[in-house]
Amino acid sequence: MRLCFFSAFVIVTLAVMAVGLLRTKPVADRQPSVVAPVYVVEMRDNYFDPPGLLVQLNESVTWVLSEVGGSSGHSATAYHPSQDKELRIPEQAQPFNSNVFKRLNNRYTFKFPMIGVYDYFCIPHEDVGMVGRVIVQEAIGPGTQPLDKGISPAGQSMMPTIEEILGLNGKIFNFLAGLNSIPFLAQQGRRDQATAQLKLLQQEWLSGTNKSGSLYESVKTVELSEDFSKQLLVTEEALAKNSALAVLQELIQKAKEILNKAMSKLNQKEL
Repeated sequence: MRLCFFSAFVIVTLAVMAVGLLRTKPVADRQPSVVAPVYVVEMRDNYFDPPGLLVQLNESVTWVLSEVGGSSGHSATAYHPSQDKELRIPEQAQPFNSNVFKRLNNRYTFKFPMIGVYDYFCIPHEDVGMVGRVIVQEAIGPGTQPLDKGISPAGQSMMPTIEEILGLNGKIFNFLAGLNSIPFLAQQGRRDQATAQLKLLQQEWLSGTNKSGSLYESVKTVELSEDFSKQLLVTEEALAKNSALAVLQELIQKAKEILNKAMSKLNQKEL
């Protein structure tokens, strides 16, 4: 009798263990969570940093007031008849408008639900050339019209072209917006996300090694790829050490300066 009871107990135990093994997916088979890129455009003293972006459908862009711009402040406002402007965003798209920010670190986020070109401006500073452009997946729609269709002369001289955004400059613009996201997230106490964004940028950067036309190889031709790689590593160490926000901001600024210097040299080579 005892033997039968013991045998039954063993069978039940083994059955429970088997079910548990079937329900538990091996760690090696689990898919890692996908880190979505975070794009942050800084509102600076009469310019957007960066002025252009290429994003995918349903991705978001956040504008942050990083410099006050005197007493007038800054905005990120779509070219749209609701603002008494020529339509320069997709015809059925919702026009975005941050309204005028006057306090540092004010922010506004917009998710782009339609493919096309979205041109925008700063309400107080359009006439001095504070304009920007976001291309969502493909350059189509009213925003592809000549720049003299509704954009101020100063804005026409500062607006990045579609070709720029779709080319090497656009890769740099996107990288700059990604770098902007790191202190932005850290300032909000989201250091884990800031670290994840930095790792995403590092992967993208290094994935271009030995690939013709990549950002890495392009920057390498002007002898700045090593400097930039080192700056990313130093920033990674600062995040790991939980360094002060001011230190992180300084490191990111240096990384951006290297990329901007590379872009300037690359553009000069093409002349």
